Amino acid sequence: VYQDWRVNKRVAEATDEGMLVTPLFPANEPSIIFGEGGTGKSVITLWLAGLVSEGFGFDWVSAKKKNVLYLDYETSEAEFKRRGDKLSYWIHCC
Repeated sequence: VYQDWRVNKRVAEATDEGMLVTPLFPANEPSIIFGEGGTGKSVITLWLAGLVSEGFGFDWVSAKKKNVLYLDYETSEAEFKRRGDKLSYWIHCC
């Protein structure tokens, strides 16, 4: 188990059995994130997908480990990779 002040990489125990991501998303229910363009929806969603795919918690949120299917019909592959790299850098360095 690797732990530091930035990320708790231990497999998260969601506090509510009915939640996929505590306290945001219920298990076994579709969820939609929507809002104005440029408000960070894709970055937040990519971060949440990472939490679920690894099954760990960060600060105030914890996720059950599950497979993730991330669909985004607006973002190019290059932009998706750039955002993912940037997100990974900030999670692991700061």
